[in-house]
Amino acid sequence: MGLFDFLKKKKATIDVPAGMEFKSDREKEMYINNTMGYRDTKNRVYYHDKLYKRIGEIHAKYAGGSNNAEYMQELENIIQTDPESESSVWDALLKLYIDDKQYNKAWAYSNKLILNSNVPTEKVRHEQVRILKKEKKYIPATDMIMAEHLLKYSNRINFNRNAFIKDAGVCTRVLKWDESMLEDMANILETQLKKKDYDEGHLHNSYKKYLQSKGIIMEE
Repeated sequence: MGLFDFLKKKKATIDVPAGMEFKSDREKEMYINNTMGYRDTKNRVYYHDKLYKRIGEIHAKYAGGSNNAEYMQELENIIQTDPESESSVWDALLKLYIDDKQYNKAWAYSNKLILNSNVPTEKVRHEQVRILKKEKKYIPATDMIMAEHLLKYSNRINFNRNAFIKDAGVCTRVLKWDESMLEDMANILETQLKKKDYDEGHLHNSYKKYLQSKGIIMEE
């Protein structure tokens, strides 16, 4: 057997994933030969298409909220078997934990999500605000609202002061804080944004110091 016959045989034995279709013989040839990385690209697209289809089927299956325990289990399983799926299902899973009052589990999972570069941190902070409010931890919730808005407006030109005051006001009214404190909080946040300092730790320390000046202890 000659060298070229061996190469032809090697190309012919490349496995094509079950269900993958080709629009033409030319496309299939490009796939087998991996012309300009075509096989790698098509495999990635095929994998993601199947993954998103599976995710869609899971969401549809439990759309009526009939069995949240099984819903959570299926989402946990798909994340375990296909870690790339987490960026598409994390929000549904986290909301299920919260709605099921599994606050400790929700908090631990949300902190894990912070380390996932494919998950927007400001959205995770928003869900953490929900957890804190459910647990009636309103002072830490205001701190988290500030962090959420810091990240939200880090890539935007203008800080939406009214949106922040609306969000934070839900907690400050429960705490019976003076309305002027909302303006002070907005000022602290806006000052840091103007400096283009998007470090949550710096904001936390500034806010903690402000609360101390008001005789309020930040719950850690």
